[in-house]
Amino acid sequence: MARGLERPDEVPPLDSSALKLFLQTINFPIAGVICESDAGLEFAEQLSCAIAELQPTLKHNNFNPARRDKFLLNQLLAKHNIPTVRQLLIRDENELIEALSVMKLPFILKPTHGVGSNNVHLCKTKHSVLSTFPKIKAANKWGTFNSPNDAVLVQEMAVGTEYAVDCVSKNGEHKLIAVWEYEKTDNGVGPFAYRRTGLLDDCAAAREIADYTFACLDALEVKWGMTHSEVIRDNQNPGGGMKIVEVNCRQHNAATGAICQICLACNALDAVIWSYLDSEEWDELPVYNINLKQHGCVVHFQCLVDGVVKSVNGIEEIEAMESVLEMEVYESFGVGEVVKKTLTIMNDAGWAVLIGEKDVVERDYRRIVELMSEMFETEEEMEM
Repeated sequence: MARGLERPDEVPPLDSSALKLFLQTINFPIAGVICESDAGLEFAEQLSCAIAELQPTLKHNNFNPARRDKFLLNQLLAKHNIPTVRQLLIRDENELIEALSVMKLPFILKPTHGVGSNNVHLCKTKHSVLSTFPKIKAANKWGTFNSPNDAVLVQEMAVGTEYAVDCVSKNGEHKLIAVWEYEKTDNGVGPFAYRRTGLLDDCAAAREIADYTFACLDALEVKWGMTHSEVIRDNQNPGGGMKIVEVNCRQHNAATGAICQICLACNALDAVIWSYLDSEEWDELPVYNINLKQHGCVVHFQCLVDGVVKSVNGIEEIEAMESVLEMEVYESFGVGEVVKKTLTIMNDAGWAVLIGEKDVVERDYRRIVELMSEMFETEEEMEM
């Protein structure tokens, strides 16, 4: 049922001969390669390896598919005695029936590669498992257009609060740039609809989360660059048990850099440049850079209805709030647009950045949540 750890002896070659030719024309030193999004993670590692052949001083992490494949990730961490969720890799319905006999419901079904809880399902019954499996199997692999998933990942449901952990590494020395606490709701497929991503202040829990993440980075042989990881911590467990969700060798959402700069006087992009250039700023950066100067969060607007948008409500009140720095409702949720209920971050309706004193940010956030219940007024879509 479970496959072995797959790691190629050689880096998959780059397909573009034009790119290889371009690399040969570079006559200046390159410090490192920075990846911005999930879709570019594999290519960024391939590109780094290709550049390193011409410039051996390039700072990079070589090639490791376990940094992108969630099954391989957990399998590798388990070999390093790092706590992980129980998991099985399922290729067909016979293996799925077998999984139902050994894995306790509820559990998670999801692709091995993915982003933003896309195609992730919390299955509570045998019927939901059997109906969800073929949908995930038939869906295209993340970042492809005509390549269905060859297997589906079954994982136990990790209990606790989910955190995003943003780090920067310099030759294996890891530093914590920020910890973000996720607040999510269940709008139909599981607790995957983001509602708030908020900075966590310095505390024992934040440092434990960081240390767990550092251990994961070491197991994955991440020595350089930015990482954005997600960890679930059981805050009700006295031992504070933790489980990894994913590790991404990229920056967090682009908006988080400005929030971190205001609230923490540092951001991952600056820190990675300091690490590449071996600057004094890196040496002065604390290992746990999470002492908040101000509190900050991103509020994710949820659409709670289906249909054609008749009106968008509450926007002027939100814009006038004391802690709201900036905000946006996506054009795809404007009047006249056909919308669906927000299930994951892949179809949220917009965002607002809140920064200020803790009580002010919390007050404004709670009011936004109230407004969200009637933010989008819709009517049924007319059949043509």
